[in-house]
Amino acid sequence: MKPTVGLDLDGICYDLVGGIKDLCRDQLGVHLSLENLNSPDITAWINLSCPDESVRERVKNRAIITLRSDNQFYANLSPLPGAVEAVWLLSEHFRIIGITSRPQCLRKGTMVSMARHFPPSFTEVFYTKTKPPLAAAQRCVAVVEDSPVAVESYLKKKGFHVFYVRDQRYGRDIEGKRTYGRYTEVPDVLSAAKRLVEMVGGG
Repeated sequence: MKPTVGLDLDGICYDLVGGIKDLCRDQLGVHLSLENLNSPDITAWINLSCPDESVRERVKNRAIITLRSDNQFYANLSPLPGAVEAVWLLSEHFRIIGITSRPQCLRKGTMVSMARHFPPSFTEVFYTKTKPPLAAAQRCVAVVEDSPVAVESYLKKKGFHVFYVRDQRYGRDIEGKRTYGRYTEVPDVLSAAKRLVEMVGGG
């Protein structure tokens, strides 16, 4: 049986930020500046990008409605650069699961997009508010994340290696990374995939 790797979806496999940016530009005529993206929190990004309260509320309402109910939005989300190659590479050596804290990622649109871009073996996506216990229950040997908060929570749970894809916009130093010794910082998901394959002797 192949060992299991858990991948975050937004920010690792898919460009959710780019999708929201395009949505607001095309449907509302509002430009959300990436310079204001200082965390993975979409709402915080919108708050910083829209100083006008009326515009801010309009953008947040549209974003929330889209994220909660628009299957087509998820079906059309673009994979991040290197994500498709990374997942195909991992699929040769690992069972891959998606782990997300956004329940809307379980909607049909996500499954449609996954079937279009990724290997047939990548079909399992799990929603949880607390990722480490789920990763442990699924017997993950490694997880790949872009959220500093999620990475720190993973490092408190023994049993898997944590790959931190440090986003240049909202990445920061990780508390406890030297203490736990199961931490690797990488620039993108493809780099994480290559390191994982090396770890199992496949590269």
